[in-house]
Amino acid sequence: MRNTFSFLFSVLLLFAAVFLDVPMTRGQSLAAAVASTPSGGTLVLSPGTYTVTSNISRTTPITITCQGGAIIQSDINFLSLTGGAGGSAISGCDFEPVSTFHVCTVSQITSGACSSYPVIALTRFPGDVIGYEPTSNDGDIWPYLTATQKSNNGLGPHINAFVPNFTFSGNTGKRLYVQVAGASFQAYNNNFVGGPSTFGCLEDSDNSGQQDITGVKIHDNTIIDCQYAGIAVGNTYAADIYNNHIDYNGGPAILTIQSFAQFGNVYFNIHDNEGSYNYQGGLDAQADFPATGTEPTHGIIHHNNFSNNGTTATNAQGIATLGDYIQVTDNVLEHNACGGFSHYGGNYLVFTGNIIFSNYPSGPSGCGINNDVNINAIANSSGNSYGQSPIIAHNQISAAGNYAIDIEPSITNPVLVGNIATGKTIRVLTPTLTESGDFDSNGPMGTFQKNYLMPGEFSNQGWYHLGTIDLNSDLNVTIFFASGHGANVGSNQHGFGIFEARSAGGAGTPNISGATLWNFGSNANTAMQLVATGASTSASNTKWEVWIQAQSGSSCCSFASGDFRVMTGGNSTWTPDPSLTYSSSTPGVTPNTYVNVGIQNFIDASGTIYPAKLNQSQGNAFAGTCSMSGSSSCSFSINFPYANNPIGIASPQGAIYTGGAASCSVSGTTATINVPTANSLVWGCVLVGNPN
Repeated sequence: MRNTFSFLFSVLLLFAAVFLDVPMTRGQSLAAAVASTPSGGTLVLSPGTYTVTSNISRTTPITITCQGGAIIQSDINFLSLTGGAGGSAISGCDFEPVSTFHVCTVSQITSGACSSYPVIALTRFPGDVIGYEPTSNDGDIWPYLTATQKSNNGLGPHINAFVPNFTFSGNTGKRLYVQVAGASFQAYNNNFVGGPSTFGCLEDSDNSGQQDITGVKIHDNTIIDCQYAGIAVGNTYAADIYNNHIDYNGGPAILTIQSFAQFGNVYFNIHDNEGSYNYQGGLDAQADFPATGTEPTHGIIHHNNFSNNGTTATNAQGIATLGDYIQVTDNVLEHNACGGFSHYGGNYLVFTGNIIFSNYPSGPSGCGINNDVNINAIANSSGNSYGQSPIIAHNQISAAGNYAIDIEPSITNPVLVGNIATGKTIRVLTPTLTESGDFDSNGPMGTFQKNYLMPGEFSNQGWYHLGTIDLNSDLNVTIFFASGHGANVGSNQHGFGIFEARSAGGAGTPNISGATLWNFGSNANTAMQLVATGASTSASNTKWEVWIQAQSGSSCCSFASGDFRVMTGGNSTWTPDPSLTYSSSTPGVTPNTYVNVGIQNFIDASGTIYPAKLNQSQGNAFAGTCSMSGSSSCSFSINFPYANNPIGIASPQGAIYTGGAASCSVSGTTATINVPTANSLVWGCVLVGNPN
């Protein structure tokens, strides 16, 4: 019986050692405790401080849990999980550095006030009292650090888990860095101050050739003051990053690592995160693109709030993307230093339902892009451009950059629908736009079949080439001009103009039946010219170069800054000239190949009219003639009566009259001219309402 009992007791002890919690023994080091915990066992740390000064390596699964008050303290990579340690977990622990950090501002560092401290943390933003460990990326302060400070910029507890199925949850601490390279990494409910890192304080990436790290879920964490990004992923497949609060970091809040050329990140889902006061932006979601063998990106970025990020020195945006099939929807991007959103290249972007508000708090100078929403293409090593078919729809943009939306010329087949832009204009430098229902507060933007925008920054008097219109089978083209951005500066006033050209339908050379330019308000554009492309003299020519003349004289160009928009029919093609080619001389000189168009009328900002000529919409509308025929009075009928007696100006037509002053009066629809001396001259009278 005693032998049987001893055997059962031994089995129970073995069972407990493998499957039950294993507490540390008194005086045991953390390294010894980790080493003595069986494969798959759980090590429980009781309250106390566990200082680790050399790396602990583990190659079999382990779970480490901490009771309240248990602190793991280190300044190095203290724990490495490799080989067969997949399935390991760490929870409920508090991680702290050994070193003491002194928090310094930019001005304190550059003034030398912090030079006596061996270990420092940098705070850049209001409300941050902890700071992050600076690196050479902090170019404004790095030259001012001492050699000791620079060598001490990588201190803090660091965990390597190069295994699959690693879980990190419910942990706290300071200067912590967790680097993972494996599938099914889960990090949640952590709340800590970050430390030195390669890419991010919570990082899952693998640059060894592994593709599609699956099952990555990083959620419900609060991370501040990381040396670089708060969260970073690389070579992941369907990574899910959500409900995280990430502030005050030295890089972006969230980074999809773009330096891993093998595979990049695909099918990521980044949603419901908040990131503020991060030095290098909110979300940097760029794949390494285009790269040989890369799967299309397929990223979803939804319902995040990135605000108050960056400085102009870091060119930081709320969200930056690069890759194919990226959907950016329902995000709030406000008060970011260098714009709300930039797409640096890739096909089939969808950017919808976002709110972009008051970015560029310090003005756009110093930023690399300078637009609130910027859409670019990228070329690969073979010269192929990636920027096809972006959809920009139903976004609300209160703009502070150069343009509310800017789409560069190499983008093909963009679609703009229902965007509302206030503060600055929308600019599209591509001939393949589809546009509908966008509203731009700086000018007319109705529902046009095609709508193109580009700047009219005229620096010299003379002629500027706006672009080329090919009417094809359409009958006309209309160009709307809006000059002057934002508030008036000095005496400069805003202006508005309309240019219209009409095809002659092949009736003769040149194949234009007419062209008209109207200006309203102050405007530096004094004339336009249509020049047949290639100096064509064909009556069937439909292709014309459109030139505009900036005003001459000492006041040249003070009102010319602005935008123009082109409205065409469905068969026309407009090709803008992004460089606004300049000519000091008149472009069209060959007979029958050009049409000059002067201003038809000019109404300035005060309502004063400067007509090129005064014409009536129909005869006797407000002026007419009659013959005295040997009498001292004559009359003619007018088309409309006046409610009050109008002002009448009478004069003889084509002759000199010396018989005294003439008068003109109206009764009903009859205008009568009276003179003191009978004559046989033809007289005219112009009527001006006083009022009506």
